[in-house]
Amino acid sequence: MTVPAALGNLQPSKAGATVEEKWPLRREFQNISVRAGLATWLFLGALCFHLSGVSVASPLSTSEKTDKQACVNFSRSLLENVRHALTLNALFDGFNCTELPIMLDTTVSACEPDVGENECLKSIKQDLEYYRDKLLAHQREELRSTVVRAIQDLLENPRNSETDFQRRVRLCGELKGFQVRTVTINRIMGYMASEDNKN
Repeated sequence: MTVPAALGNLQPSKAGATVEEKWPLRREFQNISVRAGLATWLFLGALCFHLSGVSVASPLSTSEKTDKQACVNFSRSLLENVRHALTLNALFDGFNCTELPIMLDTTVSACEPDVGENECLKSIKQDLEYYRDKLLAHQREELRSTVVRAIQDLLENPRNSETDFQRRVRLCGELKGFQVRTVTINRIMGYMASEDNKN
């Protein structure tokens, strides 16, 4: 089994350990961005939540198996769509998007290791809906046909107009923030899939 380097120390250590002992990289992730790390866990749960076919209000059954490899494939597809959107000249003509700061807005973040799975899954769904709505607000076909469609694929299964410069700059920052989250999601999905193969 190969564990991605960034996640290698995320395995809980012992049963009676403190949160810091169970999750040694927790403080490091908090230094990077508490919101980004928590939102990633939310997103991960939503991926598997959607694929498992359970409703938000019902508790997850232990007999229901989620196809984690499908979650990995969906998360990779989403990451590629976000990366591609960040390179589109039609969205960012007139400025260099890669030089602008990342925008990590406040989103629902309730997926600490000690939070219940159902609560985490509800929060992930809200996080996906938040980004879908933010990206749809830009009214760009380039986003609707790629990133928004990938989000919709994860949740279940618009008008191209020119926006002003400030809205396009904000869009750039939001997409870059989302890209950071999708990179982490891919690492987590790969780790979870490798854990399944180990068992």
